[in-house]
Amino acid sequence: MITRNNKGQFVKGGNANTKENSPNWKGGLVDKKCSKCEKIFHTYISQINIRKFCSPFCSQQGRLLVPKKQPYLCLDCKKQLANRTIMRCWECYKKFNHGLNHHLKKESIVLTCKQCEKRFFVWPCRKNAIFCSNSCKGKYNFSGKKHHQWKGGISTTREYASFLTSKRRIKKKNNGGFHTFQEWEKLKKIYNYMCLCCNRYEPEITLAKDHIIPISKKGTDYIENLQPLCKSCNSKKYIDIIDFRKIYATN
Repeated sequence: MITRNNKGQFVKGGNANTKENSPNWKGGLVDKKCSKCEKIFHTYISQINIRKFCSPFCSQQGRLLVPKKQPYLCLDCKKQLANRTIMRCWECYKKFNHGLNHHLKKESIVLTCKQCEKRFFVWPCRKNAIFCSNSCKGKYNFSGKKHHQWKGGISTTREYASFLTSKRRIKKKNNGGFHTFQEWEKLKKIYNYMCLCCNRYEPEITLAKDHIIPISKKGTDYIENLQPLCKSCNSKKYIDIIDFRKIYATN
């Protein structure tokens, strides 16, 4: 009888499917002791370090006896922690971190938190810090007078709204120049809130910005190119180049 051996070669005699001659031979069965009921059961040599129980029932009962994982404790105060990703609780971490960064006091700046009014240390590069933590920043109310861009409540007035409208319209012409609302109010105060053409005062009239060199003739939006005129005088002037400031100075 011609058969194949475990190397795949043809040989005379023997059975190819029995024990050592079989290509799936795993070394036979061995005896092992069950970890639960302590009975002897048979298993393959390849599973001797894997299989621990003789039956599924022993496997289920044996896994229930495995001790649970010990709780994670703080390294300092031994309080229970939520997970192992942290080594210390928050109170112990602050003390531990303060000990590591003791040199921080010598090189840092002392500031006061705007929310909780506590003193905290920062590096010189963060000298403009306002809050000691993100939680204080979230609790702080930035609206109204507490906002860092507070301008005295002028954004709710009608004059400021018209100022922004004219600023946007002039910016589209791309003639250059820029002036602030405070500069325009200062210019009106210099001339005592008077129209330089008809010599009438507010609130009898409403002063408007008049460009000495009109925007249509490539005039800029700088404060030097502005003069206060009432709306009627401004419309009568139209696109003429008239400097009423010189007339007012001669009188």
